[in-house]
Amino acid sequence: LPFILTSPHSGTKFPKGFLKNHNLNVSKKKLLMVSDLYVDELIKNIKPLDLIKITSQYSRAYIDLNRDVNEIDYTTLIEKPKSYKNFFVSGYTKNGYGLVHTNTNDHKTIYKNKLSFSEIQQRISNIYEPWHHNLKNKLEYLKKNNDQIHLIDFHSMPSDVFSNNYYEKKDIILSDQFGKSSDSRHTTILKGLFEEQGFSVGRNIPYQGGYIIKNYGKLDNRVHAIQIEIRRDLYMDEKLLIKNGNFTKFRDKLNIVIENYINNFMIGAELGYAAQ
Repeated sequence: LPFILTSPHSGTKFPKGFLKNHNLNVSKKKLLMVSDLYVDELIKNIKPLDLIKITSQYSRAYIDLNRDVNEIDYTTLIEKPKSYKNFFVSGYTKNGYGLVHTNTNDHKTIYKNKLSFSEIQQRISNIYEPWHHNLKNKLEYLKKNNDQIHLIDFHSMPSDVFSNNYYEKKDIILSDQFGKSSDSRHTTILKGLFEEQGFSVGRNIPYQGGYIIKNYGKLDNRVHAIQIEIRRDLYMDEKLLIKNGNFTKFRDKLNIVIENYINNFMIGAELGYAAQ
């Protein structure tokens, strides 16, 4: 099937000894609060079960797979590496949420001291590069056998994003970089399927989509990438970091939405093939 499902922020793992590091300034729970906890479980049973699904093992607080590899603020490093001119400071890095997070989601400093660039390079070579290499290979493999590819990138968002009434409260936010990472008609179809299941859905605000859909969504190459942000309180307790009583019901509804989305395109492809 020409579909890939990704969950780059659901990992909870840290390297052995990391949590006992004398340089660490916060608890494991603080680090995990930025994660998309249980999102990998939400998409695990989406059928068909042999559908390509790429999740994460390591916590995004350790290394963030949804960032550019050069999204590093060199002022947070012990030394200024020769390659620092390739680095760029984005809105994420300014707030401490770049390739390597330096702040928790409640703005606590993660490290007591600055990090060495060699340590960051190790995280890149051991975790970041293999994950993206795997995703690229899967996309290339599917492209050989399909006219167009659909990448769906799953995330979760804290409910307090909507607490100040600046944004209209939604259950789901669909992001396609305002039509740059995916044909907006596909996003419209997906929006309708979520609404059929009773969800309120927004598009591109407050999330336009991160590095993964921006980097891999290529309309000229017919690779369509859509990011899905799920409000966390729909399926988990955001303070205790555990599943709530609605988890199974929400998961089943989400599975129906994505399976219907896949079927919509497969039926269309079969009709197009039959008409040739």
